[in-house]
Amino acid sequence: MRQLAASLNRQVSAALVTAVGLLCLGALAGLAMAQAQQPPSINLGGRGWGAADSAHTPPSTDREGETIEFSVRAGIASDYVYRGVTLSDRKPAAGAGIEAAYRWLYAGATVASVRLPTEPSAEISVSGGVRPTLGPVELDLGITYFAYPGETPGGLPNGIEYWETAFRAVAPVGESIRVAAGYAYSPNVSNTGAWSQYAAAGFGFEVPAHLLPQDLGVSFTAAAFRLYRRPKRCARRAY
Repeated sequence: MRQLAASLNRQVSAALVTAVGLLCLGALAGLAMAQAQQPPSINLGGRGWGAADSAHTPPSTDREGETIEFSVRAGIASDYVYRGVTLSDRKPAAGAGIEAAYRWLYAGATVASVRLPTEPSAEISVSGGVRPTLGPVELDLGITYFAYPGETPGGLPNGIEYWETAFRAVAPVGESIRVAAGYAYSPNVSNTGAWSQYAAAGFGFEVPAHLLPQDLGVSFTAAAFRLYRRPKRCARRAY
């Protein structure tokens, strides 16, 4: 029965991966011609194909024109490396993400193929939060839950699913440069009993449009990070 349940779980997860990927690719095809040029996105240790990793434009202040905005993203990687650790066993991986935003509120989900010791069918993340702005500074405060359906028994009793909260800030410096910083915390990363802290900073440079051919944009980004994990302290015994 366990093998049958695991097989069905894997089939459902594979179908979900395919459906989300096709949805994102179709939406990207429809939006590609109408999408305005965005400032360079600075990756501070994000998943890469999640919509939350893209650069965002503050919502309009016109309340009459307010609508729910959708963004999608999909991609293929030669190696799915997340914060210095491969999640695809040094092999290619594919992923896609979709997000809905209304003014400063947003919610989204991503799905990606992984190769981990617990052999999950996929990695699925669900996130939500707020993105206010303070003058030219864009802020992002959110929480994300990482799920790994179809894990094989015999590993951690409750699998490796966990949640994380993160804060991010991006600010322009002149017309072509953007700087960013972020901090993330999980009280029980990968359900190991250890808490983790992650801090990162980076910058992006967009080549001025007058130096490039028409309708061509070029940007460069770089980032540095520090990851720190520590087991939880054991409770003191009472004598």
